[in-house]
This record gives sequence, structure tokens and C-alpha cells, in this order.
Amino acid sequence: MAFGRAEGLLRDLGLEGTNAGTADLSGGERQRVAVARALINEPPLVLADEPTGALDEQTREAVARLLFAVPGQRGTGLLVVTHDPQVAALADRCLVLRGGKAEQVAVPEAVRAGAVTNGDVAGGAA
Repeated sequence: MAFGRAEGLLRDLGLEGTNAGTADLSGGERQRVAVARALINEPPLVLADEPTGALDEQTREAVARLLFAVPGQRGTGLLVVTHDPQVAALADRCLVLRGGKAEQVAVPEAVRAGAVTNGDVAGGAA
């Protein structure tokens, strides 16, 4: 059962058929393996700090969409911290840190206003 979940996650993350050791993986591949490791045991809450930071645009989108699909598919909570407006736009709620205080903003408004580039954004899905 766990093996099947692992295969599915690795396929969804574009890593199927990879038998390389950690030292032979690129930074982006390592980051995707970390996402798979975070999801494999189906935790009640996933905390993701810049989960797409080292990824190219196409891979970033695939990984972000996979992460944000997790709550609906598995009943898992998700909290993502990012500086990436495209990733933040996938969140149900968006908090922006300003002056050391978290401020809730509408997701589309935060992205349009560029608020996500001025500090960490915590976004998530329930």
C-alpha cells in the first residue's frame, strides 16, 4: 500500500523511474522528493516552507497544484509559506507579514497588489 502511494506521488512529481541516489539528484529533484516524503504518510497537517523555491516554472506549477490538491483529496490541512505570487494565488486564505504582524488579505488582491513579494505569505487550504 505504501509502495503504491510512493510510486503515485513520485509519478505525480515527475520522478517516476528515478533510481538515482540523493547525491545524484538536482536541487529541484531533491525538493520534489522532500514533498513526496512529506505526503507519503498522509499527515493531518503539511507545513511547507518555500516548497517550490528551487523549481523551474513548469515543475513549480505541477508541485504547487499537487500540494494544494492534498486537502481536498486526503483531508489534510496545508500551510504554505512562500514569496511566489503564483503559488500564493492557489491558496484559500492568504496572510501577509507586515511589521511583524500577520494580516489577512484576499488572495487575488494580494497577488495583484504584489503584496506577496514584500514579505512571507502564509497560504493554505482546508
